[in-house]
Amino acid sequence: MATMLIDNHKQTILNLLQEGEALLQRIGDQENVQKLQTVHREASDKKSPQIMFYGLYNAGKSTLINALCRKYVAETDDVPCTAAIQTVPWEGYTLIDTPGINAHAEHTEIAEKEIRQSDVILFIMDNADTFDNATVYQAIVDILKMGKPLAVVLNQKNVDEDEDPNIPVPDRKAIQRIVGKISSNLEVQSVKNGMQIVGKANNFLGIFPVNAFTAYMARECSREEGDMLYQASGVLSLRNAMNETIRRSELVYMLRTPLINLRDILREAIKHYQAAAIYGEKQQLAENREHLLESRQRLRDRLMADGLRKIEAILEEVKTAAASGQTITGVDERLNSQLNALLKEAAEQERAILQTEIKVDTMSNYRAITSGGPAHPTQEDDSALLGDLAQVVAFVIDTAPIPLPIPLPISIITAAVRLIFHLFKSDRPEDDPARKSQERLAEYYRWLNEFRDQEIKIKATYEKSVNDFLAQFYDQQLTKIDQSLAEVDGNCAEHTKNLRMLEHLLLCTSDEMAALSMVA
Repeated sequence: MATMLIDNHKQTILNLLQEGEALLQRIGDQENVQKLQTVHREASDKKSPQIMFYGLYNAGKSTLINALCRKYVAETDDVPCTAAIQTVPWEGYTLIDTPGINAHAEHTEIAEKEIRQSDVILFIMDNADTFDNATVYQAIVDILKMGKPLAVVLNQKNVDEDEDPNIPVPDRKAIQRIVGKISSNLEVQSVKNGMQIVGKANNFLGIFPVNAFTAYMARECSREEGDMLYQASGVLSLRNAMNETIRRSELVYMLRTPLINLRDILREAIKHYQAAAIYGEKQQLAENREHLLESRQRLRDRLMADGLRKIEAILEEVKTAAASGQTITGVDERLNSQLNALLKEAAEQERAILQTEIKVDTMSNYRAITSGGPAHPTQEDDSALLGDLAQVVAFVIDTAPIPLPIPLPISIITAAVRLIFHLFKSDRPEDDPARKSQERLAEYYRWLNEFRDQEIKIKATYEKSVNDFLAQFYDQQLTKIDQSLAEVDGNCAEHTKNLRMLEHLLLCTSDEMAALSMVA
């Protein structure tokens, strides 16, 4: 029954690994795909649990392995000489001797890789100084946070001469004090890391005091004396605990390793995927669109307010001149000249504003639509691309004036005004002066109404020209941004879908880890 349950969990984990590979392949995360393929292969091929010996260098890791095996199988030295892992088969397990956590940087990297692949960690510290080293406790907490089963082994290197050497190492008062200190330090460090008290964690296997050197040297004594020394060293207790605790749950520990690795790979992939630039691109596109709309409105307000004032001023001159009997010509040219000068000035100022507002770093596919004019720089040139965007208003420098078709030429109107006012000033006798005066007054008001109609048409024509200008350029750019936004929205939707699938797989992984813990 238990074997069937373990087999079911193993199949579930293999299915989760396959699903993870497919999903990471889908999002193009090849680096994590390769990591997961390695995890999958190791989970399928592993036949025995892997127990890793870890800790500060010179704490006695290799000596402890030799003591457990009761023969010299792991190299020992007072310097961090273990530059690569050493594997030792032992009673159905694979023992892994690794570099110390405070050895060379490349040694530390090797050790961290082995932590991910190992099923159980024996963390070795000694009673000299490492038991009070904050780095040691942070390393232990980091491993426990991963979910790896871990036991702390306190190796007695400094022997208290005042204590009876016949007392077993675990029972010595000095060692018991240090064990208490270790427990206290672990509690403090676990609180700092926001996790439950280490002693209550189900993957914390306990603290085991030993004297690895005594246990190893016991092999040189007689059988009876050697057995006594071996038992007094505490290594026999450690050995029994390993056989009792680890062997009882060895299949669970072997399955937990790929599950932990899958969880960590998914977390890394999710973190990277959440930081994707696509969300920033969408935000910047939306901001650029808003800036263009604001620029369009600012320019329109400026052109309409200042343009209408210029039109009114020029037409007022026409009326004033006409009242004096003067004929004014070239009014349409003056209007065109002044209005286009206004447009050019306002457009230059608006371009300067756009250069500070519009961001181009997320618009690699965005190109302004132009009609005629000089060729535009390539996409790779960001400043040129900004010029393309600002070309929304800058184009006026090289274009023809805004056409202002006037239904009745102003020169004709002003000539008529002069004629009307000439009639008012005429001294010719009239048959009916009162009637003639009324006719001339009526004719004047008809002209004045017609002049006002022409003024309305001129202003309407100007407003239409301004709106056409804004539509021709701003609307084209806004359309392109809307197209880009639609494309980015589609990509964001796909991106979000993939992210939700990653998060769901991570949740399933956590659920399976919880279910597996119930079996241990």
